[in-house]
Amino acid sequence: MKASIIAVGWEVLMGEVKNTNTDHISSKLRELGVETIFSAVVGDDLDEVSKIISFCVENSDVVFTTGGLGPTPDDLTREAVAKSLCIGLAENSQARQWVEGYFQKTGMSMPQINYVQAMLPDGSEPVWNSLGTAPGVYLEKSGKKIVLLPGPPREMVPMLDAILPRIASPTQKIYSRDFHVYGISEAAMAERIEGLLARKEKPLVAPYASLGHIRLRVWGEYKNEEEFGNALLETEAELKNKLSTHLFSDTIEVELGKILAGKKLTISCAESCTGGLVAKTITDVPGSSGYFMGGCVSYSNQAKVSALGVKPETLEAHGAVSEQTAIEMAEGCARVFGTDCAISTTGIAGPGGGTPDKPVGLVWMGFVWPGGSKTIKRVFGGSRDDVRTRTLMVVLFELAKELR
Repeated sequence: MKASIIAVGWEVLMGEVKNTNTDHISSKLRELGVETIFSAVVGDDLDEVSKIISFCVENSDVVFTTGGLGPTPDDLTREAVAKSLCIGLAENSQARQWVEGYFQKTGMSMPQINYVQAMLPDGSEPVWNSLGTAPGVYLEKSGKKIVLLPGPPREMVPMLDAILPRIASPTQKIYSRDFHVYGISEAAMAERIEGLLARKEKPLVAPYASLGHIRLRVWGEYKNEEEFGNALLETEAELKNKLSTHLFSDTIEVELGKILAGKKLTISCAESCTGGLVAKTITDVPGSSGYFMGGCVSYSNQAKVSALGVKPETLEAHGAVSEQTAIEMAEGCARVFGTDCAISTTGIAGPGGGTPDKPVGLVWMGFVWPGGSKTIKRVFGGSRDDVRTRTLMVVLFELAKELR
């Protein structure tokens, strides 16, 4: 079953109101095995709304609209549906009773203009709205289902929940599993798994990229979880073969925690440019107290010397942002906290502070683990927060890779 979602209203089209309704509806439909194939935002224009409804009815099994069910002249969704389906509008007695009842309950007098909210497309039925004056609309015509819901999310969400049992696919449901990719660009990853990304048969593979992290969703429509699990096996094996050490089953902070806990190792971190972000992310994971011993935000040179034992002559000769300082920070951190592993970060997050030799975005990272140590240099682009986030993803991935 395929669905389309239309958000109606100039305020949504112009960005004055965030369109959270489409995301919510699509997510709920996915749980039921209904695939959203199209979404649109359209202003309060009768012809434009009617055209987009006609398109969606032609290409989808079910169409949802949000917004345009109020009492004012610019609330045109009911009329647009009638126009697109070549049917009339008529007052629905149940809807009229609900609208009148809302005003009676609140003790307010009802303006005559609100009676337009009881005018529904022929053959439709009203959907109860307990939080507002606008009844929703449910209509089946020529094998298609059309659902009209109000725009305010506080009204739309409970009404959607009430109508979804009439939308659910009786035999299929969409199942999915996420994998996580680190330490490789989206383009480089795409080259390795080009065949999986291009294939049309289920399960499908879809990438979602963010800073330093790519989420791979493997999904498809199946009768039950067992059928999906069997179909997933071959795809998972191919992903592991092609992406190797870059592929993880969970987010990198969770995966690193599993590795540390499984090997009974402890970790600490010494941070300068990341300002505590690494420690915060590691300790976001429940149970991290079993392996995370502590951290030090050594932002100044004095803190690097006094707290971590970085040699003053190292800072004098090479500067705070250097390979030599990074490894001394990591080694000092492991020593101070008595941990098996340690991570250090020192860099120039920007926007100022760069030089021709040491530009904004330059970061040195240090690592210590049982039987090994190393440093990594990167020059990241983007904002101050971008540099910090990219550094975070690199240090967690690199240590996890060494310990795996």
